[in-house]
Amino acid sequence: MSYLLLLGFCITSILERGKYNKSAMSIINSDSTSSDSSTSADANTHTEHRSDASSWAALSSSQPDDFFQGWLQLQCGFIPGAYCSVLALRRTDEHGQLANDFAPAALWPAASADIEPLSELIENVISRKEGLVINLAQPNQDDASVNGSNNISSVGYGVAYPIFIEQEMVAVVAVGLLATDKNAIEFAMQQLQWGSSWMQVGKLRSSNEGSTRLNKRMSVSIDTLANVLIEDDYNSAVMRFVSELSIALQCERVSFGIKDKKGLKLQFISDSAQFGERMNLVRAIEAVMAEADDQQSIICYPPVSGSASTLTPASTSTTASTSTSTTASTSTTAVSTEDSQQDESAVLHQEDAVALEGAVALAHQVLAQNFSECSVMSIPLYVKSECVAVITLERTQERPFSQQDAEFVESVSALIIHALEQKRLNDRSLFAKARASTKTQAERLLGAGYIGRKCIALLLSAFVIFLLFAVGEYRLSTDARIETSLQHVIAAPYDGYIKSSQVRAGDNVTTDKALAYLDDRDLRLEKLKAISEKAKLDRQYQEAIAAYDRASIKIIAAQTAQINAELSLVESRLARATLYPPFDGLVISGDLSQRLGSAVSKGEQLFQVSPLNAFRVILLVPENRIADVQIGQQGSLFLSALPQQPISFTIDRLTPVISDVDGGSYFNVEASLLTGDIALQPGMEGIGKVVIGERKYADIWSRSFLEWLRLKLWSFWG
Repeated sequence: MSYLLLLGFCITSILERGKYNKSAMSIINSDSTSSDSSTSADANTHTEHRSDASSWAALSSSQPDDFFQGWLQLQCGFIPGAYCSVLALRRTDEHGQLANDFAPAALWPAASADIEPLSELIENVISRKEGLVINLAQPNQDDASVNGSNNISSVGYGVAYPIFIEQEMVAVVAVGLLATDKNAIEFAMQQLQWGSSWMQVGKLRSSNEGSTRLNKRMSVSIDTLANVLIEDDYNSAVMRFVSELSIALQCERVSFGIKDKKGLKLQFISDSAQFGERMNLVRAIEAVMAEADDQQSIICYPPVSGSASTLTPASTSTTASTSTSTTASTSTTAVSTEDSQQDESAVLHQEDAVALEGAVALAHQVLAQNFSECSVMSIPLYVKSECVAVITLERTQERPFSQQDAEFVESVSALIIHALEQKRLNDRSLFAKARASTKTQAERLLGAGYIGRKCIALLLSAFVIFLLFAVGEYRLSTDARIETSLQHVIAAPYDGYIKSSQVRAGDNVTTDKALAYLDDRDLRLEKLKAISEKAKLDRQYQEAIAAYDRASIKIIAAQTAQINAELSLVESRLARATLYPPFDGLVISGDLSQRLGSAVSKGEQLFQVSPLNAFRVILLVPENRIADVQIGQQGSLFLSALPQQPISFTIDRLTPVISDVDGGSYFNVEASLLTGDIALQPGMEGIGKVVIGERKYADIWSRSFLEWLRLKLWSFWG
C-alpha cells in the first residue's frame, strides 16, 4: 500500500512540476533576449533527468540514509534555481520516543558551503511550526550549482517547510534558491509541501519494517521461552535453548558455556549430547567465550559490516551533530565521519548494540579459520550485571552475522537467561543451596550497604551476649489459692429434723450465737417418759425396802440406774439440739435455710467453720519443677481479687499430694502468709511466684524447651 501511495505522489508531483516549471521558465525567458539562454536551460533539464535516475532508485531503498539523500536530491531537482538544501530530522531517544532536538540527515550538494544561512531558518521553522521564506545573499556563482537558473538578476531566498506525521513535527527541509519573482518562490514552497508526502510514506515504511522485525523477534523469543520453561531440569532447558537458536538463525553450531569461580567452561553444544573435554575444538570455543567475557562485548568474526541502518541506529549515525544550528563545516564533517565508519570493522556492545571499534577477536579468528571456516559470534549473558554464561554461534561464511542477528540473539538471551538461571539454582543440592545462601547473607552482612540488616545483627548479638552472661532472679510461677489453716465441721448430733437456721456460709459467728436449731419435741416426750418411769421405780423401790425383799430391791435398783442413763442421754440430746460454733470464726460452708423441716442423719455435715485470720496458701507446683522448691523459700502472691497488692509468703511444707488439673500433675505445696491485715476469703485464687535463686537468663528462658527436648530425644533414642 505504501508503494502505491508513493507512486501516486510521484506522478502527481511530476505533472505539477512540468506545469510550474513552464511558468517559471516563461518568466525567466521573458526577461532574456538571448536564444542561448533557452538552449542552456534545456541542457540543464536533460542533465537533471539523468541525475534523477539514481535518486528515484534511492526512494525504493530500505536504507533510511539513502532514502533521505535521494528524496532531497529529487526535491532540489524539481525546484528551479535551487543551489543548496538541508534535511533536518528529529532525534529519537533510546526508547524510540521523539526527542526535542534536530540533526542534519541529508545535504545537497554533499560539499556545499552555502547551507550555513539555512540553519537559522530551520530553527525559526522549528519554533514557529510553519513554513517560512527569508532573503539570502546570492551564492558564489563560481562555486554554487544552481538548478535551472543562472540569471544574474535573480535574488537569493531561503525556503523552509516543516514535515508533520500524526501532528508531530518530525523533519524540516530548507532550500536555498535563486528566484526572479514571487511565483518561483510559491512553486518551491508547494513543491516542498507535496514532497513531504514522500517523507511521510518513507517514515511509515521504515516504522512498519521496524515493527515487523520487532514482532518477529518477540514471537520467536516468547516461543523459545515457552519451550525452555516446559523442560523439567536445567540441562534439558539449555539444550532446548541452543537448539532453538540454531534453528532460528540457521547456525551450524551453537555452544553454551557457564562461568564459575574457575572460569568459563563449555557445557552444551547444539545437536551434541556428549563431547570430550580435551578436544581442541572445545578448548577453542572456551577461548572464544573467555575473549568475549573479558571484553564484556558482543564479538563477531568476520567483523560486522558498518553499512546501512542494520549496523548503526539513526541516532548513532548523527551523533556528531548536536543541534540544527550546526555550521556547514560541522555538518559536512558528520556526514564524512559516517561514511568513513561504513568501511570499518565493529564489535557490538552488550548494552547498546552499536558498532564499537578496536575489539580483540584473535580467538574468534582462530576458531573461524582453523576449525569450521565459518562466521563466529559470541554474546555474554548477564544476570544482575554479572556475567553468568556466554553463548557462541557459528554459521557459514556465505551468511555472516549482522547487527540484526546480534540484536535478535541478545533480546532472546536476555529474556531466557533469567529462567535458565532459576532452573540452575533450583537444580542444586540442598547443601549447595544452604552454602550459597549462607555466603550471600554473610556478604550482605559484612559488605557495604544493608544498614538495617547490620543493625538487626548487632541487636541480636547484644541480646545473645546478654543471655549468656547476664544473671537474673529465677522465680517459679505457679497457680495458688487461699485456704483456712483450720476448719471445724458442725455435724448433726442425732437423727432428727431441722427446725431453724440462723446463719449461712460467709457469716461471722461467735461461741454464744446459735447456728441452727433441731426439732426436740420427740426428745422432750422421751424425757417425760423417762421421768415418769423413774418415779414409778422409786415407789416400787420403797415398797421393796418396806417388805425387806432383797431380790426386788436389787432388780428395781438396776432398773432405776437404766432409767437415769436414758434420761441423761435424752437431756444430752436436748442440749445438743441447739448448734453452737466451737470458736469465733467464719462459716465457710453450709446453708440450712433451704432445708428447713428436712431430716438429717447423725454425723451429717451441716456447717464448716474456720477461725478468723488463720489462712494458708496452697501452691500447685508442676511435677517437673518440684525439685526446685524447698522449705523456707519465699515468694509473692497476687490474687485475682487483689491484683494491686502483693502478698508475701514462705513455704512451710511439701506434701506428697498430687492434684490432676487440666491433664497435668501438680504437687500441693503449703505456705504461710507473711503479710497481715488483709481482707482475705477462703477460696481466693491467683498466681504465686517462688524465688528460687539467681541464674543466667539463657538457663531461665530455655529450661522448659531443653527439658522437653531431652525427654523427646530420650524417648526416641532410648
